[in-house]
Amino acid sequence: MSSLPASISAGLLLAAISVLKTHDLPAPSALSVLQATGATKTTAYKAKGAIERALPGLLRPPGRPPKLPDLGNADTRLALAHQVRDFLFDHPGCVSGSSLRRNPSAKLHGRILGARIDRVYAPS
Repeated sequence: MSSLPASISAGLLLAAISVLKTHDLPAPSALSVLQATGATKTTAYKAKGAIERALPGLLRPPGRPPKLPDLGNADTRLALAHQVRDFLFDHPGCVSGSSLRRNPSAKLHGRILGARIDRVYAPS
């Protein structure tokens, strides 16, 4: 791990300080971390924040992943498909690309997600 940039090394060490102190283990001071790594305070603390935000997502909880919301019966899915088809007909520029790879526009993404969210989370 010595090939890590100084800011990442410092951020990792800064993030570890609170964990070390929680377990009553010896921990370096923030100043000594910055001096040892040669990182600047700003970049080291930015890296620390990024590392702390990333940590919860590194391990999945035990067991099966949560079940995705039910998309409804075949009639509901067909109605959604018809909405998408009608949107495509009404907005011919919302998809670009070739027959090998097509790219939907942000407007189409929003329309599909909005329709899906409305159907999935509609009050029963």
